[in-house]
Parts: sequence; C-alpha cells; structure tokens
Amino acid sequence: MKKGNRLHVAVNGLAASGKGTICRLYATKYDMYYVDVGLIFRFAAHSLNKGIFKDILEFENGFHNFMWTYNWDGRSAYIKQNSKKISEELFGQDISLLTAALSQNPIFFSRLKNISESIISTHDHVIADGRNVGDLIMIDANYRFQITCNIETRAERRMNDYKKLGVSTEAHEVVTMLGERDSLDASRQFNPMTCANNYIAIDNNGAVDEAVEKMHRYIQSMALLKKIA
Repeated sequence: MKKGNRLHVAVNGLAASGKGTICRLYATKYDMYYVDVGLIFRFAAHSLNKGIFKDILEFENGFHNFMWTYNWDGRSAYIKQNSKKISEELFGQDISLLTAALSQNPIFFSRLKNISESIISTHDHVIADGRNVGDLIMIDANYRFQITCNIETRAERRMNDYKKLGVSTEAHEVVTMLGERDSLDASRQFNPMTCANNYIAIDNNGAVDEAVEKMHRYIQSMALLKKIA
C-alpha cells in the first residue's frame, strides 16, 4: 500500500458473519492496519465484569495511560493489559451477550467510540470492522461494506470458533444464541444495527477468500473511476 494516500475501509455485519476473518485476511494481504472494534468493546465488557476497571471512564483513562493497548501484528489482533495478552477469555457467549447489552448505554458506547477512533486516526491505511463501523464509528470511511451470510453458515463458523476454545455446544444452541443476538442488535433503542444504503453488500456464504477479492475489486474499480473523473 502506497504511503500518503489515506484509505479507510469500514466493514460491518451480524455476529459470526465472517467480517473479522475477512478483515484480517484483507489487512494481511494488502498491508493495512486492522482495527477489530468488537474486540475493544468485548474487552471493555470483560474488564467491567471482572472489576479490572471500576467504570467506563476509568477504562478509557486506562487506554490513554497505556494500562492496556490494542495491537495488530500483521496476522492477528489482540489486547495487552499490563503486558499480558488477553484473548481467549473475550470470546465466550456470556461476554458476547454482555457486550451487546452494555452497547445500548450511550455513555459506554461514546467512550469506546472515542478509543476506537483514536486508534484508527493514527494509521493511514485502515480496515475496521464492528456492528456500527461506518455509520457511528469511522464515519469518514472511503468505502463501506456489509457482510451478509445465512444463519446456518454463521452457526457453523461460530461452532468452529468454540471448538478452538475447547467449548462444546450443539448447533441448535448456537442458532438460538445468534438469533437472540440479532434481535438484540436490531431492536435496541440506542444505535440499533441497520443496513444503510451506502454500504456495499458482500456475500460470505462461500469461500472467505472470494469475499476478500470481491471487496478488493470494488475498491480498485472505484479508485480507477475517481482517477478518470
């Protein structure tokens, strides 16, 4: 990626739609900095739940005082708290539902929006994903994509994630959990998840590599049109 030309790509989608995997692959292949906004929100929920920080203001101050950091090493995104890598404990079902519930709080959301945009602003070439990325977070993105995927495929992917963590669960339980999360995301009074007209839909029911290349072809074609215009 050439230096000096700012490129910010926003990606959103439902839980387990594959948006994170797509962003990681895209960032690695095309030399961009990946910001997993959902990971930041999950860490906030985890921290408050465990009493690591007493409230969201202390959590935000902890970020600015380097008590915890967001990191992208070119292959994976992770949080470090006091030099300790925090990862697997952020991906359980309980944290997922707690994060969705806390995100309905305007103060919680506003503080995490500030943190996320602070991280994004320090890099010229960024691809970021999260449920509100592109409309409430990183609103100045050059390109916006929404990842679409049926719930059966999403459930299969989430089950594979759980297996890697050593968590055993049934397919029908995962489908139910995802359905509950979808309903919560769509119906919450503050910042409900919607599909805006200015997002380009990317189907991710097939191979993830295909979705990555669809995004890249679109970005290339639009960049070419801007040069011609």
